[in-house]
Amino acid sequence: MCSNHEDLREKRRFDFLMGMYSELWGNVNRHLTVIWQSVGVLGAGLALFALTEKNVVGVDFATGAMIVICFWLMANAYVASEWFNRNQAIISNVERQFLYLQDEKEINPFFLKPRDAGKMESHIRVQWLLGAALAIAVLVRHLFVEVVPTFRFSLNIDDLDWNKTVPYLALLGGVVAVWKIRSDGLAAERKFRDDCPGKDRQNIPASGTAASGDAPTAPKTAPDKMD
Repeated sequence: MCSNHEDLREKRRFDFLMGMYSELWGNVNRHLTVIWQSVGVLGAGLALFALTEKNVVGVDFATGAMIVICFWLMANAYVASEWFNRNQAIISNVERQFLYLQDEKEINPFFLKPRDAGKMESHIRVQWLLGAALAIAVLVRHLFVEVVPTFRFSLNIDDLDWNKTVPYLALLGGVVAVWKIRSDGLAAERKFRDDCPGKDRQNIPASGTAASGDAPTAPKTAPDKMD
């Protein structure tokens, strides 16, 4: 009876870990696909510049709004990167429950090498670079087309065109917000790694011929009914 209880417990643990493993990878794949939908917001932001030609919105406001959208995209990339790295760490921890040290060369070289905290996946990094590049482009355009030609030095505050400061105030706010999100994300990643480092390398059997108790394998099917 004790053996049956142990078999049932191991089977439930095996089924749980495998279901969790599959769901984590499914979430990662869906996330990498869906995250690109946020790029569509950039298109809506660029559409604001078409409205400036009809004087529906001012150029300064349109530029400021575009800067906010670009920094929102960059912040979203950092949040997505933190989420991705956390899920990858959990996936590696699950893999360490089943794989052997020899599998590092034969199957998966990554499950024993956790990602560095803050490392950004290439899909997400491309999105971050897109946001940064567009922010720089609209700022440079505003500076040389809207500010420089009309600039004149004056100590009289009434002579300043405060509308032209909107994009640069948006820039300042965006930098502060993204820096805060980035710092909090790094702290959360490092805390997770400290709290849940996974099975130590020294506790993982070298191969399938090692002690069977060190790494779980698919358990025998437990009987439906127990005595």
